[in-house]
Amino acid sequence: MRNVLLILFTVGALASIALCGSYGWEQGGADLKDQLTQCFAYSFIAAVTLAMHPLAIRQWSDGHRVVGVLTGMVAALLFTITAFISLGGMAGKADKVIAARQDTLDAKAETKKRIDELLEERAVLRFTRTTQEAVDASKRLADAATAARAAECGNGDARQRGNNCRAKETAEGNEIASYARAQRDKASTDRADAIDSELKALRAQRLGNGGSVGAADPLAAVLEKALGAWATVLTSTWKMVTAVGFDLALVMLAIGIERLGDHRAGKPMNERRADTSRPEKTQAIEAEPTEQVLPASLHPKLVASNEAPTGSVRAIITANLAAAKGARVEIAELGERYKVVCRAQGKRAVPPAEFVTAVAQFCTKLGLKLKDVDDQLYLMDVQLTEVRETA
Repeated sequence: MRNVLLILFTVGALASIALCGSYGWEQGGADLKDQLTQCFAYSFIAAVTLAMHPLAIRQWSDGHRVVGVLTGMVAALLFTITAFISLGGMAGKADKVIAARQDTLDAKAETKKRIDELLEERAVLRFTRTTQEAVDASKRLADAATAARAAECGNGDARQRGNNCRAKETAEGNEIASYARAQRDKASTDRADAIDSELKALRAQRLGNGGSVGAADPLAAVLEKALGAWATVLTSTWKMVTAVGFDLALVMLAIGIERLGDHRAGKPMNERRADTSRPEKTQAIEAEPTEQVLPASLHPKLVASNEAPTGSVRAIITANLAAAKGARVEIAELGERYKVVCRAQGKRAVPPAEFVTAVAQFCTKLGLKLKDVDDQLYLMDVQLTEVRETA
């Protein structure tokens, strides 16, 4: 058991020290020296915190009661500091996620704006699609008409004008107008092709950014649907409890390891060390008297609690949900099913906020989709099965 606790403590301690160190690095600003200093200071505090609690237990057990109490007080202070450092590190990571999400949203907004502008420009283009070869052909016809008009009409002297001069001038004007239209159509064709190409690239970029952007904090988004304004308070409290609980778990692991064994002699800590300074008192210690067994009726403290255990949200919804493409189940309906199964099992149902939190974690783990429809929250692509009273 002690070896298992040592492994868990080692992994958790390394994670805690790394988190505190990374937060210190971020707090150091842009200067490398300040970053290294802050990183070392925060990491050192986290490491010392984990060592001080078992040290206080050891000093107390060795008979150094005053020193043990002082060490415990320092350990409690360091624990508070470490908990807030961990909370700050978690908040810093959350800020980065929010900032990255906002950058993505801004980029998507700019992309959408540009797409709308291009679509508007594309809609007003009026042209006949043409090619450069057609433009060149139209130019040759215009040049030929100009040459024919010059041959028929001369240099402008009325005596040089032939009988067909008026017709040649008209033909020249028509060909020049056709050439001008061909040039305009070619320019519009090129612009339309450029717009289509840019639209294709922008749409691909938009899809490449991950499609729709989800909530920065999915749990907060789910709770907001269920609890409204209380969701912000609950999620903030949850983050604080998580940070404090993580460090408290490490402290309890360290204390448990210390209590399970003597690091120096390999003896259980509940076997007190002999006090060589007072041998007469040590020699007077006799075996503890055999415990007297009394009837159960004489032990009022052994009366069992009448409070029923709570029903497992995860186990019950797992047993009562089945995959069904296109179907959906409302959270409130799923909550009623949970209560029905709990009553059938003789267990208590968890509070609504805890139930919603457990469902959100369940959906995140299994990749189930939650969707808001007309202010009602649904689990998508699942359906309720027959009532199963799974324990």
